[in-house]
Amino acid sequence: MVAEAVQHKMKNHIGKAGVKRIRVHDLRHSHVAYLIHQGVEPLMIKERLGHKDIKITLNTYGHLYPNEQKKLAEMLNTKK
Repeated sequence: MVAEAVQHKMKNHIGKAGVKRIRVHDLRHSHVAYLIHQGVEPLMIKERLGHKDIKITLNTYGHLYPNEQKKLAEMLNTKK
């Protein structure tokens, strides 16, 4: 019920603003992308999202990690 109310409010405001429609789920995805970019551990994100298994989190949001892998490789290369 709450999600439907939020979606309805968003739809009204998006229509008034004349911007591209987004869903509540898009906000969740953006939030996870932000957490990953900030270096939050995947297990913490899993807990925050309420996933029972880390595989769900990684299968859903794993595509957001390639840049993080590159940053890790660069960090390890500079630590000599």
